[in-house]
Amino acid sequence: MPRYFSHDQASRLLPEVERLLRLALHARSVYEEADQGIASLQQRVQTMGGIVVDISKARQLQESREEGAKHLRESIEAITELGVQVKDLDIGLVDFPTIYRGEEVLLCW
Repeated sequence: MPRYFSHDQASRLLPEVERLLRLALHARSVYEEADQGIASLQQRVQTMGGIVVDISKARQLQESREEGAKHLRESIEAITELGVQVKDLDIGLVDFPTIYRGEEVLLCW
């Protein structure tokens, strides 16, 4: 069952939601950077027909990507557990369900 927010409740919760969104954006950045590093390494291996791979660097990229994914998932789950819906992470669009004139609507920020 969804949680419903008054305008005041949503406004008071915004700083926490913003903090969690910033964590999510940082985690996604970490994930994407590591993912690009892995893709670049794979491309170099394929293009050159095999190269000597720095195993520790490859492992570090993999671990960084996994950590980024984990923290991104945790941040989004924390927002969702508050009852807030994440609509667009890039622009920070979130919705707070509310009841208005007997119907469920969304307060968008």
